[in-house]
Amino acid sequence: MALNSLLLLSLLFSLTLSTAFQISPIRLVRDDTASGTGTISPGRKVGGRSEVKNVESNKDVQELGRFAVQEYNQKLKENHTASEELLSFSQVVEAQRQVVSGLKYYMRIVVHEKAEGHGKRVFDAVVVVKPWLHSRVLVSFVPAGRP
Repeated sequence: MALNSLLLLSLLFSLTLSTAFQISPIRLVRDDTASGTGTISPGRKVGGRSEVKNVESNKDVQELGRFAVQEYNQKLKENHTASEELLSFSQVVEAQRQVVSGLKYYMRIVVHEKAEGHGKRVFDAVVVVKPWLHSRVLVSFVPAGRP
């Protein structure tokens, strides 16, 4: 009974907001009709990943891919694993964006290996961007399972 009252109150509140601010109302989604429990959802998962469209022509995403490769090469130098850059950036071919405390980008990046006998390789990278702090952090950079 309390859950139904809470759902009704939330729905009335959202309708009031939608009228006052001309916001589209949220819709009621029933998870379990047998028990009468349900949730209120705006139709999109908060904090969920969204696909970045037109990745190849998106200059910001391509720049983040370039940044990820540079950071990876820098880490190798700092750890004395390599004396020169091993990878050179080619392009980001896939990307997703997630709103966290900033923006988290999941990218699939094509690189060229500079070592002899190696060509193109594909890596998965995660970069967190906090524009208000002018911050970009490489969280992960690993060989992709499948190109």
